[in-house]
Amino acid sequence: MHHFRFCPECGGRLAQQPLRLEPDKKELTCTACGFVFWQNAKPTATAVLENKHGEALLVLRAFDPKKGFWDLPGGFLETEEKPEEGLRRELHEELGVEITDVSFLGIFADRYGEGEKMEITFNVYYRARIASGDPTPASDIADARWFNAASLPEHMAFESNEKALDAWLEATGRAKKYGPAPAV
Repeated sequence: MHHFRFCPECGGRLAQQPLRLEPDKKELTCTACGFVFWQNAKPTATAVLENKHGEALLVLRAFDPKKGFWDLPGGFLETEEKPEEGLRRELHEELGVEITDVSFLGIFADRYGEGEKMEITFNVYYRARIASGDPTPASDIADARWFNAASLPEHMAFESNEKALDAWLEATGRAKKYGPAPAV
């Protein structure tokens, strides 16, 4: 989590202090005006883009965090943006595609970054198909490829990607790849 030192309201010092209504919990609080600096999860919208062959489009991250790992396309929502709107914007920016057949897949929390820059993310996942455009990676993507269920990478950039891919595989009648093995 980010460690801010000054209050955005009055410029006073921020310090970890017990909350008035929940004294067992601590949040960054201004020592001068009492403003509580909530460090909420950051919302994202991401897609399992599928083609007519039942394959999923994965993107190879060109930058940290997780540079060189396969990821699902999507990204952080902008202020006042709804998840599906953000998804459409991100896929257009990242891959130059428009999407169709968008359906909700699941919500999975995760961690983004490391150390003091680590943030909790609240990730909304969708299934979708490409309506127009050929996936052409933008500068933040090193590569984009279609993967069938058997060839999905062993480890994805984020655990939430693995959970979303398992949800997609299950929704399409295929065995999970990343989840625990079924009990015998």
